[in-house]
Amino acid sequence: MNSDWFSSLMLCPSIPKTTGKEFRPQLRGVIKDEYYLLDEFGKQESYFDSHFDNQKLLTQAWISLHNEHTESIAQKAWIISALLSAYSFDEVHEDFLPLLEIPTQQHIFKMYRDIGSKLGKEFLNFAHEKQFSLKQCQSFVLMPQETLESLLEYKEQLNLSASHFLELSELLSDYCRKTNVSAANLLKKPPFTDFLNNDSLTLHSRTELFKSTLKELRLPTLTTLNKHMSSLVDTLNLPQQVSINWDKTLENPGIDLSVKLTSKDELATFVSYLNNPDSLSGMSDMLELQ
Repeated sequence: MNSDWFSSLMLCPSIPKTTGKEFRPQLRGVIKDEYYLLDEFGKQESYFDSHFDNQKLLTQAWISLHNEHTESIAQKAWIISALLSAYSFDEVHEDFLPLLEIPTQQHIFKMYRDIGSKLGKEFLNFAHEKQFSLKQCQSFVLMPQETLESLLEYKEQLNLSASHFLELSELLSDYCRKTNVSAANLLKKPPFTDFLNNDSLTLHSRTELFKSTLKELRLPTLTTLNKHMSSLVDTLNLPQQVSINWDKTLENPGIDLSVKLTSKDELATFVSYLNNPDSLSGMSDMLELQ
């Protein structure tokens, strides 16, 4: 038997302890009763030579003996992709899903198949490490592999939770598709290198800068308008208890004026502020921009 084939089923590199002759005694209690016959006659070599020719039986037993195969969705998906290279869809569906603790519904099986076949091993290793859920893994299936691999090069510099990873990869792939620029080349140039290589920044700061930079590149007009809106707010000299917000996508026109008053004096100050021509003019300008 080829122990390398079994090793290839593991996302995290490991040498199986149940290979070769060491594998035989551990099979007891795993293989069905009808496969004990030769072993009962005490001929271990004959048992090894005869029944270990059944690769599927061997694979089933080996998977049963390795609980690490069910540690993550990514690991299960990786095994499914390897099994489908050796066995038919129906064989894997009927003979292996229960061993991997995967529901036998076909649509779920196909989700695991797509995750294992369409997402690269580098991403699956990361998803295995971070314990991404089935739904989270599935959301990456349609993402360009080049985008995912490029982002993973900076996994030590960024806070790549599943939600952050998905948001950044969507922004990055969208921009690269529109500009016909590869993600790998884009991230190796300013302004990305300015903060990705800045060791003084926290993971959170780099991630937020990454996100805001992508949004600015992807939607330059919207970014310019939001900056103009922020500049207008700075000129309004808002009282301490007053704040102004707006929909940053500018899809819903208008401004939200929020005020917290705790005394009659604060109320009088607020009314006076609203009646100030400069205040009214600045807010009018914000509305006109939208």
